[in-house]
Amino acid sequence: MNIQRNYAEITNLRAHGLKVQPQKCRLFQKEVHYLGQVVSQQGVATALEKTAAVREWHVPNTVKQVRSFLGFAGYYRRFIPGFSKIATPLHRLLEDTTGAKIAPIQWMETCQAAFDQLKGTLLEAPVLAYADFSLPFRLYVDASLEGLGAVLSQLQEGHKQVIAYASRSLYPAERNDRIYSSFKLELQTITPLFI
Repeated sequence: MNIQRNYAEITNLRAHGLKVQPQKCRLFQKEVHYLGQVVSQQGVATALEKTAAVREWHVPNTVKQVRSFLGFAGYYRRFIPGFSKIATPLHRLLEDTTGAKIAPIQWMETCQAAFDQLKGTLLEAPVLAYADFSLPFRLYVDASLEGLGAVLSQLQEGHKQVIAYASRSLYPAERNDRIYSSFKLELQTITPLFI
């Protein structure tokens, strides 16, 4: 079956004018490391050699270091439930710092808690399952004035499998609780996070 699938994929590539170099192909691999992630039969996981670096990450003390950490953690945000809400204190450190790289920051307990939680979550990141389009999806959403979050999952072989986590912080206009009830915010969560 794998041979037929590989043949079909190579044929499809050729039909679209793409060529494959046989010496560069690696067929029948149990897992593939790709862009800091491990793709295997079980699903997609963070690459341990990449996320292990976060264990030694020192507490940032400049704007540039905070941006660097948030950039690294943000790359893996689909593995982190509630990423935006957790990272909010760190993002607040960057407000009004456009162009400033070595400017010192005012590190507070909330920043340390967010930093530690993101590090811990990255080190324990789950394996995200592949979507099975023959099965129904389950979408769980949550919204508050702190941010929007969602979990896309499926019941596969009797087990709830997470396909992806998504989140974002609110825009200033959305923080107006007289206009945006939690119901409206939850409705707003559905479309932009997964499309």
